[in-house]
Amino acid sequence: MAENKFAIGKFLEGITDSMVRTELILFFHRNQFAMDVSSNIARWIGRDVRAVEKELDKLVEQGILDKMGDGPSAIYSYTQEIEIIEVIDRFCHELTLGREKVRRAMEHIRTPG
Repeated sequence: MAENKFAIGKFLEGITDSMVRTELILFFHRNQFAMDVSSNIARWIGRDVRAVEKELDKLVEQGILDKMGDGPSAIYSYTQEIEIIEVIDRFCHELTLGREKVRRAMEHIRTPG
């Protein structure tokens, strides 16, 4: 079990050092059958296409995304590797819990009392 946690930690180290990369991971995890070009993906997440292209290629290198073709017409899709999907599922779950805690704290601060 400790070895598995270490492997997950090492895996996550490389995917969470960029906000755009984290948003891309969330996008593809929530839309696991999405297949699209970088310009459309950038539009979906509301980010600059150049920043998105750079991060998409890093996610391909890390095995999180698959890429078909090259250049602006390259199509990106989510991995079908179940082990990677399971790790990202846990990551997304924890990220969502963290955001929910922040939202509740902000509501508490805003509530006069």
